[in-house]
Amino acid sequence: MTSWEINIQRLPLTARLFHNVARGLPLGEALARHLSSPEARGNYHKLCLIGDPAVRLEPLDLPDPLAGVQAFKKPPAPSSRCFAGLTLLRLMILRGHSGEDRPAVAARVTASAAEYEAMLVEGRRHDVALVDRFRGDMLDWLTSQDTMLSKNWGRFADTIEALPDKTPCSVCGRRTVARAFVLRIAGAVPRRETVCPSCGSVQDMPVDHDLSLSVTPDGWMHLHGSPPPSGWLARVTIERFFTRETLHWDWPAAATGEPVRSFQVPEPWPHVPFRLSLIIVHGDSEFSVLGCLYRGTLAPEGDATRANCSGASPTGR
Repeated sequence: MTSWEINIQRLPLTARLFHNVARGLPLGEALARHLSSPEARGNYHKLCLIGDPAVRLEPLDLPDPLAGVQAFKKPPAPSSRCFAGLTLLRLMILRGHSGEDRPAVAARVTASAAEYEAMLVEGRRHDVALVDRFRGDMLDWLTSQDTMLSKNWGRFADTIEALPDKTPCSVCGRRTVARAFVLRIAGAVPRRETVCPSCGSVQDMPVDHDLSLSVTPDGWMHLHGSPPPSGWLARVTIERFFTRETLHWDWPAAATGEPVRSFQVPEPWPHVPFRLSLIIVHGDSEFSVLGCLYRGTLAPEGDATRANCSGASPTGR
């Protein structure tokens, strides 16, 4: 019993074959069982028998080496939505800003995205460390860019449709406009962006997500809606317009695994206008952005107790 090419053998691929031979099955029958098994067929593991297929060994009373061991089955193939998210990320990196240390960040996320995609396509075991590294690299790159990320991905839109949402912006009181962008990428879910004429993009996410953000003058940020229950990373970013400085804080997780509903940044809001954003990486390869232009201590007196960055009601409805 041999092969005619290099074969990588690992448990549980060949353990049952050797077990059947050891317990006295004819070589031909043991090999036939192996070649027809899902493990051998799924891994293209091929062997041939030279000689008499009726030859057998003296039977031995051996326990099944795979008893209690669950055979590895390849996970379902990644969805078209996943591939579309990875394609969008690559295109955004290609068109993104590349100043200062950004090329290194772009190279890192490009490499980890390729490894992540290979794992999904090859059907390998889920590598938690690789997935976490990819999400972290993706978040690092997104937060290294202008956080109004629609300036980047908007160029890949095919059609734009105005949505009926006309909620007022609680930061400045002006009416917001929501639009759905259908991307020129096969399998991509349309993105919804809500824009305030004064505060810019206040909500940017897939159309089937429902999430909003509110802030208060004492540094508290509150999530409303349905945050991802697991498989996410998020970061708060402050971009100061006059000094061009940025501040970052990772958004913490609750004991249940989802993002905490409220988080207070560890430093007071800047005294000058700034862009406040919360960027969330979630799912296979998706991201959402919540943000607003926040005027800090210069906010109008009517906003002295609360400023809602999404234009949503206090309950997130």
